[in-house]
Order: sequence, then C-alpha cells, then structure tokens
Amino acid sequence: MGSWEERRTLLLVNLASIVDTADESLLPAVYKEVGAALHATPVGLGSLTLARSAVQALCYPIAAYMASRYNRVFVITLGAFLWSTATFLVAVSRTFLEVAISRGLNGIGLALAVPAIQALVADSTNDGNRGLAFGCLQFTGLLGSIIGRFIALLLAPTTFLGIDGWRIAFFLVAVVSMIVGMLVWSYAVDPHFTREPVSKEEDVVHKSVLNEVKDFLKETKSIIQIPSFQIFIAQGVPGTFAGAAFSFL
Repeated sequence: MGSWEERRTLLLVNLASIVDTADESLLPAVYKEVGAALHATPVGLGSLTLARSAVQALCYPIAAYMASRYNRVFVITLGAFLWSTATFLVAVSRTFLEVAISRGLNGIGLALAVPAIQALVADSTNDGNRGLAFGCLQFTGLLGSIIGRFIALLLAPTTFLGIDGWRIAFFLVAVVSMIVGMLVWSYAVDPHFTREPVSKEEDVVHKSVLNEVKDFLKETKSIIQIPSFQIFIAQGVPGTFAGAAFSFL
C-alpha cells in the first residue's frame, strides 16, 4: 500500500475513532434531560449505560475475530452504520425500553469498530511510526469524547421546533457517524485485503469455520498468557471505575 493510501487510511480511521467516542459519551452528558423526558431514576439511567457496556463487552470477542479475519474497512463501516442507526433510534425513542434496546444495538456497533480500528492502524504503520500512530489514535479518541460531551451539554437545555436539544445531539452524531462510515468504506484501504473479497483469500479457500475458530482461540490464549498483557488488563479495569462514577455526581 502506498504512503498516500496509508496516510488517507490513518486519517479516516482517526475520524472513525472521533465519532466512536463522541457517540459513546453522549448519554452520560445528558442524563438529567433524558431522565426528565423518560421519567427515569439515576439507577435506571445507569442501567442504560450498563446495558450498552454489557452488550459491547460480549461482542468484543466476535469483533476481535472479525478484525483478525475480515477486511477491517468493512468491519469499521459495518460498526459505524450499526451505531449510527442505534443513535438515531435513541433520538426518536419515546420510552425507556426503546432507549435501552437502542443502546444495546449501539454497543454492538461500537464493539465492532474498536478492534478493527486498532488493527488497521497497526497494519498501516511500521515499527518506526507505530507508537506515534497509536498516540494520535488515543488523542483523537479523547478528542471525540470531549466533542461529544460538548455538543450534548450545549444542546441539552435547548429546544428546536419543539424537539428537545438532547435528541438533536443524538441525531447530529448519528448523521456524522453515517457520513464517516461511508468515507471509510469509499477511501480507506486494508493492506491485507483487496477491495472485492471481504475475507482473506488464502483462509477462505482452505479453512473451515471450525478451524478458523480453533485458530483464533489458540491465538487468544497465547496473547492472554503474555505477562505484560496481564498487567495492562489488571491496571486498566479498576482505572475505569472513577470515570464511570463521575457521570452520576
């Protein structure tokens, strides 16, 4: 893959990272307004985020498999379309149950995109610039979270043509996510795949689904056994507690 294609792909996956984290940060920023509109308690609002996080966590193994076996451009695009559709459904939801179901669907889309984005960044860089690329990816992810919260907080207390501002925020992010998904599909390039096939040519011909799963589980086991990886997980899990709790303060 040429250097221009690499730069273009990295730019697009960073855009996808921005809208991914922006979407994820919307709901906690408008808990008050959503609670008032749906007559939901803080416990109920927390359960919405819990439902999305639970679905997202359950889908990560499938997402990791797809990111390692299928065209990452396709996987990111699929994730973007799923989460943008779910975000639009939140914007038009009238009951707590509708929002809960939409957030669950949202978790599927977000889960699909994250491993594929990271894998594509890794494969679109070399040893000399990979650290910089992942640093930029982390920066754009945090930038997306800031943008999402800012948009939500800015629009939440307003109304437009009788529509609550928090609904407009969800609608805007849904539209932008859809546009970014189309841009990724049209212009990003996975260096391991041609445009036409969706999965690896050599694997599709010679391996059954069962063998694919066995190979994936073997690879996963080998990664989990790495001591450094275990340390990263051990410090990362409790590190997320404080940020999640602040949404309710």
